[in-house]
Amino acid sequence: MFTEDFRAVLADFGTAGTLDGVAVTGIFDRPHAVAPFDGFGVASTRPTYTLPSVQTPAQPVGLALVLPDSGTWRVAECRLDEVVSEGGMTVLELERP
Repeated sequence: MFTEDFRAVLADFGTAGTLDGVAVTGIFDRPHAVAPFDGFGVASTRPTYTLPSVQTPAQPVGLALVLPDSGTWRVAECRLDEVVSEGGMTVLELERP
């Protein structure tokens, strides 16, 4: 099995923050998508924060994530990144508190 080392990626592109008061480093992504609905466009966003699974608490849903340049978020969903990292990274889906 191939094991990816994400330390270099996090060093180059990572955003420092605190998750439930504990320092973490991950990749913050704020996508934007528009979908058609009954002839109108509906915009939707679901920001994510991807971090090493070893930095992720066992039950992160509901915890606060504070990012210095982006403010405070609440973890809405949590899933392992099975595609890219074979479970070595965790994706936190975020919402505003």
